[in-house]
Amino acid sequence: MKTLGRALSVLLLGVVTQQSSGVERTTVIGLIIADASDEVTGGWKKRLGICLWVVPPSGHRYESAALSGQSEAWHQIECLVG
Repeated sequence: MKTLGRALSVLLLGVVTQQSSGVERTTVIGLIIADASDEVTGGWKKRLGICLWVVPPSGHRYESAALSGQSEAWHQIECLVG
């Protein structure tokens, strides 16, 4: 999970890597969620949508590890999502 501020987060659902003409392309799939309060459970996460992004190849100006969910910026959580 990566926190985006204002109680928005992205849950990492999966990473898909495909080979095409000798070029490897990595696409990441995430679930956009927001904090929601509840008097019974104490809180849960509300689904807002799905997002996809392509991880640039190594050597690109963006850090590939952070974009592919493989950095310390991401962490595991357990939560109710509805």
